[in-house]
Amino acid sequence: MSDKNRYFDAKQFIKYVWEHLFIVLIVAFVFAGILLAYGYKNGKFYSGSSNTIYSIVKQNRDAYFNQSTNFTDAYRPAGTVESRARVYIDFNYGNLKAGEKVDSNNILVQLSNDALLMCVSEATMDQIIDELDLNSYDDMKNLNGEELSWMVNKNMQGAHVMNIVVTDVDAKRAHDVAEKVASIFVDKAVEFGLAEDARILDPASMPSETNVVNKKVINKKSVLKHLIAGALIGLMLTLVALIIIYICKDSVRTYRDIEYVGFIPFGTIHTKKTTGIDTEKVLTKALESDFGKILMISPIDAYSEIGGIKENIEKFLQNSKTKSAVLMSGQISDDSIIDKMKNENDLIVILSDDIKGSADSLKFVGKSDAILMLSKYGKTLMRDLEDAYVLYDNTRVKNLGVVLVD
Repeated sequence: MSDKNRYFDAKQFIKYVWEHLFIVLIVAFVFAGILLAYGYKNGKFYSGSSNTIYSIVKQNRDAYFNQSTNFTDAYRPAGTVESRARVYIDFNYGNLKAGEKVDSNNILVQLSNDALLMCVSEATMDQIIDELDLNSYDDMKNLNGEELSWMVNKNMQGAHVMNIVVTDVDAKRAHDVAEKVASIFVDKAVEFGLAEDARILDPASMPSETNVVNKKVINKKSVLKHLIAGALIGLMLTLVALIIIYICKDSVRTYRDIEYVGFIPFGTIHTKKTTGIDTEKVLTKALESDFGKILMISPIDAYSEIGGIKENIEKFLQNSKTKSAVLMSGQISDDSIIDKMKNENDLIVILSDDIKGSADSLKFVGKSDAILMLSKYGKTLMRDLEDAYVLYDNTRVKNLGVVLVD
């Protein structure tokens, strides 16, 4: 046996994975499905979760700081509702000094801005969270006053009317928050002297979609993320399993494997494409070897047997015009048949049963001048190849080598 080291053949492993690609894909799809089901079961794609509350907060905050119009009252997210209220404000101009020249438009803008800020002051939002016990809701468990203020959109319409719009996933909760914002504001506007009078013009509306919180709105990015993650997990686990199987199985795949044992690689027969042509090439090479009259062809195991090989050999020998005979080992009842055929032909080819499964093949070795063994790619185990080498190494029969059957 050769003392050369064997190495992990990446090229052959890629070929091995390609041969099992269907299994790899099935496992990847299964794990993708498992992770998708897990995400669905645990509400990862459900818009009525706290993720949607904070998406409302984020959309309004981003619109404000980016100075865009993408507020939720203009572009309402899927799975949400709105409650609207209107407040009338009679601003207090009493602080202006008599006879002082002022820009009335500028003063109105400043007073309007004060009103908008007072409407969603953090103190007001904290008061609403406490009075409505908003933190008792699962999706508002950690919500603070600053974050609640971003769920309230407000703007002035004309000189005296302020619109208040609350976006939420729960219809009743949206109504209650809008109602509280309006009522607290009218009280504080007068209390702090911002307005001589303030009153609710339109009470908070009750959204018609009262069950939005129970609707499932699919988050496509989250679905895609779970699918990809599941597929990658499946691929990784399958590749690890295939590496372990590939190494533990330790089968014959390359000429280097054949050389490692000590045999000479004698060619390849592709059984799915060019069996006849490859068989002719192998036999031509064998006949060029000076071995005598009798050639024994023996599969190492049942995997290495080639269907139709007898017909291919006979066809080749007929074309070569060599006086010959092809015998199956099961047709040989005793040695006299071989002796008779030897006297009548220039070449005899004996096709024996596989070495591993039948001991009968050994009895024909002594009658043969040369032996040619067949090894199945990816199926014949290295230990069986090594056993065959030990078995025939001490015989006087010329060992031509091993043909790799693909």
